[in-house]
Amino acid sequence: MRAGYIDFSNQEYIDNEAFESWMTRGIPQFGDILFTTEAPLGMACKYPKDGVFGVGQRTVTLRVNEKLNSDFLLYFLLSEKGQLLIDLRSSGSTAKGIKSSELKKIKVYFPVIVEEQQKIASALTAVDKEIKLLEVKLTHFKQEKKALMQQLLTGKRRVKVDDKEVS
Repeated sequence: MRAGYIDFSNQEYIDNEAFESWMTRGIPQFGDILFTTEAPLGMACKYPKDGVFGVGQRTVTLRVNEKLNSDFLLYFLLSEKGQLLIDLRSSGSTAKGIKSSELKKIKVYFPVIVEEQQKIASALTAVDKEIKLLEVKLTHFKQEKKALMQQLLTGKRRVKVDDKEVS
């Protein structure tokens, strides 16, 4: 799990019987927030809409009620303030962790009106999408620069220099 998403690059598949025995506390639902309690502490993401996934050790499922929007909770947990509050309740030196009893004590600050929470979360989601788009463009331009430098340094491409600039 990463900040805001699940990294599916390292998947493991288990059979139904093992899955049932592993998920004794219930299966998360779309809209639930998955939260890591240790190694790394404080990563959170929304449970995916499609598919059924097992939740590993040191991960808890947070389910909101009608007073709190799950997207808003996710952004709060990942925010600087949320991470600070998590860190203040954590323990350990080598690998920090947080107990469920301490996690429950964290005060989540949110607007009373759920629609306002949704608008805030939607605005932050739009900004996240723009950042991802810009990161893709940046990666593309870095690759383009690397290719151009290679061509220039190997002489495959030449730079034209005006006589006026040389003197």
